[in-house]
Amino acid sequence: MFKTGSPPPTVVARYADAAQVEVASHPWLPQAQGDTLLLIPGAQHATKCWPADRFIELGRQWTGPVAVIGSHHEKSTVEYIAESIGSSAYAIAEKGFTQTLSTISKGRYAVGGDTGLMHLCAASGVPTIGLFGPTTSTDGFWCHPGVAMETPLPCRPCTRHGGNVCPMGDHKCMDDIQVDAVWTALGSL
Repeated sequence: MFKTGSPPPTVVARYADAAQVEVASHPWLPQAQGDTLLLIPGAQHATKCWPADRFIELGRQWTGPVAVIGSHHEKSTVEYIAESIGSSAYAIAEKGFTQTLSTISKGRYAVGGDTGLMHLCAASGVPTIGLFGPTTSTDGFWCHPGVAMETPLPCRPCTRHGGNVCPMGDHKCMDDIQVDAVWTALGSL
């Protein structure tokens, strides 16, 4: 089941080809500069989410400010994680992007599953760790500097975009990504 062979062109390259333009150099949005750890716990599909307790543990290890960001649909999760991290953390869960973009501009690093906000952080030049479970970093959507973390399992990728439940019933693809491995990857950025 695991895909092999040459990865497809990146999404950015495909759009540039369709528009008959050159791909602009990275970052594609104004360069983020700051000392905030950006945590992106949510996703449209539940199988793309890393466990909340892992985000909390990671955020507690960071010595600077931590921003937990998500959509307005993810408000309770985002607020729970920020409150559990402590006084150094704050939550941004809005409908739209005004506060989100302002917060991303303060980012030092970002950690999140394969979701739009994670890609937005990376496109802003924030060194990003992408956590891939049911999807894979080799399908052309991961086209950023940073680290793609994923567990090589024969069931992966189980879907191109994620789903509500793990077809195997164990969510091993995300559960096997450990906090200490993500922390070490942050140190390598």
